[in-house]
Amino acid sequence: MGKISKKWRELYRREPEKWQFWTWVILFLGSMLPVWYLSRYTVMGCDDYYYGTATHQAWLATHSLGEVLRVALETAADYWHKWQGTYASIFLMTLTPGIFGERLYFLTVFLMTGMLILGISTLGHVYLKEYAGCQSPWRRGSCILVLLFVSVQTMVSPADGIFWYNGALHYVFMQSLLYLTIAALLAFRVCKRRSRRFCLLVLGAIGGFACGGANLLTALQAVVVSAGLVALDLCWTKKKDNLWLVAPFLVTLAGFLLNVLAPGNGIRETT
Repeated sequence: MGKISKKWRELYRREPEKWQFWTWVILFLGSMLPVWYLSRYTVMGCDDYYYGTATHQAWLATHSLGEVLRVALETAADYWHKWQGTYASIFLMTLTPGIFGERLYFLTVFLMTGMLILGISTLGHVYLKEYAGCQSPWRRGSCILVLLFVSVQTMVSPADGIFWYNGALHYVFMQSLLYLTIAALLAFRVCKRRSRRFCLLVLGAIGGFACGGANLLTALQAVVVSAGLVALDLCWTKKKDNLWLVAPFLVTLAGFLLNVLAPGNGIRETT
């Protein structure tokens, strides 16, 4: 134990940023262990059954992932016409791990925390390195870990935001997808390689369309951010190559309009 303590002190003296990063890694992972351990006790409930009924029956009848995805699309379309316009969320809601067996429902916790970690880490890396001028990977890592720690530990309702697939998917998962989408758009603005720029643009458009069909808060943020980036390059930086960002903005806007103008929204309001 003394040797470990001595090496830790030496690391702090030689490379304090590296020391801080690994300290935050230990703290964050330590804070997540109880959360991941509790995954063994989480169970399906409420809308998990409601939205997953058709896909569960498809899996039992065919054991074909392709058939399950087909039924998921049909379910999302049916709800779009009869209940609500959040097409992307509903499609994913039908794919709860529980439809393949209730014992797999514990994967919900790892899926939601994993997506949150991926979204914040990716956006944080792109912004801090390319826009905030933070070139130290250790410093970037420490900042991201602090954000992750705070995001998880101050969550208003972990029961809904981590342990319940349907609720967490609709808000935490889709908001994390928005972070990834914004990261792709920000990376596109500073990227020089054409092939990579094309890939980032496509990812930004796909992510934008998915976010446009999420909960209305995430969907509106997606539209506002993508519009803001277009306005920034149109009115401020005036980089013509970056005006390709109009494409993912239009796709995101189309998805948002598809969401809010769904006939099912009116039906739901009457109830």
